[in-house]
Amino acid sequence: MTETTLTLGSSSIRELSDADFVTRYRCDRITAEIIRNAMVMVVRHLTNALQRSSFSPIIRDPRDMACGIFAGAAENVDVVALAEGCMLHIATAPYNVREVVKEYGNENLRP
Repeated sequence: MTETTLTLGSSSIRELSDADFVTRYRCDRITAEIIRNAMVMVVRHLTNALQRSSFSPIIRDPRDMACGIFAGAAENVDVVALAEGCMLHIATAPYNVREVVKEYGNENLRP
């Protein structure tokens, strides 16, 4: 499994000093990792709930779905967390969500 490094301008997130990290993200690295893991668990629970409550065998049996949490339009609708599921949905979700927000507007979307 490969490690992904988020790049910010000319430097990666790993190259930020602790003070720069706190300034940019308003928390320390340990808190950020705890929050990241919590978001991953939320989407896993969403996926399990969708699978358990699904009446469709297409969703229920092969898990032909993807659940995720995305940032708002101000943050370019970036992915916060995606759960395991159908690779086609996972790979295209960031692009699809951006297009939906662009088409309908952020103010017209509700949970």
